[in-house]
Amino acid sequence: MSNSGDKPSTRDGVFLRAAVRLMLLSLVVMLLALSCLYFVPIFVAPFISCALYLALWTYEKRIGVWSPVTRLMSVFYMMLAIARFAVEDIAWSAYSAPIIYSVLAVLILFLLALGKPFTIFYSKGNGFYTLHYRASLMWGLLHVCAAFSSIYLMPNILFLYVPMGLMILGALGTIWLNFISMGAKFDRQARFKLGKFEFEQVQNERQRDEFYRVIATAYVSDLQRASGSRKKIDRAKIEQEHRNSDAKRPGHQVPFLVRHQGKAVGGICMFLDHAEKGLPIESETDFNATTYRERGAVIEVGRLGVMPRYRLERNLLIGLFKCIVEKSAELRVHTIVNDSFAFQEKLYSKIGFHAMSDGYYSGGEEDSTGYGLTAIPMVMDLADAIRLDTQTSTGKEVMECLQPYVIEKFFKILALQEVWENFKGLALAKEGIRHETH
Repeated sequence: MSNSGDKPSTRDGVFLRAAVRLMLLSLVVMLLALSCLYFVPIFVAPFISCALYLALWTYEKRIGVWSPVTRLMSVFYMMLAIARFAVEDIAWSAYSAPIIYSVLAVLILFLLALGKPFTIFYSKGNGFYTLHYRASLMWGLLHVCAAFSSIYLMPNILFLYVPMGLMILGALGTIWLNFISMGAKFDRQARFKLGKFEFEQVQNERQRDEFYRVIATAYVSDLQRASGSRKKIDRAKIEQEHRNSDAKRPGHQVPFLVRHQGKAVGGICMFLDHAEKGLPIESETDFNATTYRERGAVIEVGRLGVMPRYRLERNLLIGLFKCIVEKSAELRVHTIVNDSFAFQEKLYSKIGFHAMSDGYYSGGEEDSTGYGLTAIPMVMDLADAIRLDTQTSTGKEVMECLQPYVIEKFFKILALQEVWENFKGLALAKEGIRHETH
């Protein structure tokens, strides 16, 4: 979303969402302008193409972007429009597209050689550099191929369709790279290292058994201290209660383990929203996630457990929350909720969770993981954090160590959703006006 040296702000979020719209708009303008040269009568085609790029130039100026490609194409189409009147023989028009492809190929590859991918201008230097590089290289090579094919295939009608097909392929490739995948290397990693700790998503029954054991063991000392001497906390009972709770929603848990020198020393768990039973917190408290579901996907995080000797290790805690946030971004989660013990509230608040007002309650003995202790429902608006709409610095350490490509993809998808919501709102408003006039 932004360079590592930048400090995210609400203003950054607004601009970067505009940059996502600009990326899509520039693809549409490019395809429409080329289509005009191919399929619209020559006496009007350059004027339409020029108008499209001038409109794009105006939009870029409004959001503070300076794109060399837009400037070049605006001037080029303007020259074509003037040439339409200055030269009577229109045979030259057949070479206008090959010239465009050739000039753009030179410009894109030249900028790439200087370490300035042309797509980076659309976001004023922000974004994942490797993505900018790959997208620009793709477009440079496609324009080279389009230039050669448009000349080589002439006068066969394919000299129109093959280059145009390459440009459509480029548009689809741009969408794929920005919104879907750039390869497994850049997507969320199920295993990673942070400092001296190794983190992994639980993938099999052996790891799952290990997760239940280490969390139950980590819980014992905290629960015993919180419960006092009046009650004996049994590790095996905690483990069994966790297993029984998960059995009610089979397949809706995503646990993570953290290891030190190969030994499991802690973990955390993500609970997916069940179609019928909802989230665990909804069956154990009066909390209702319906309003949050209206905004987008909701998950619950819990079972944060760390062996006592590792609880002051910042990298360990940051890594566990990195696991949760990246998985949530991969699943396009808008809201993360947590049914936290009161003694864990401060820890969760440091990474962006906010306690629900008047939400404290006492977990009854019948609750699967209540243990009769005071607890508090907490909420984290992940979508707002990803959109850079929050002014708070909570969770900064977690956000800074996230996979940049994973978060950038989620940001762009949220930007698209915003465009779609605005479009639906405008359509509904027009429909309302139409009904009123009738």
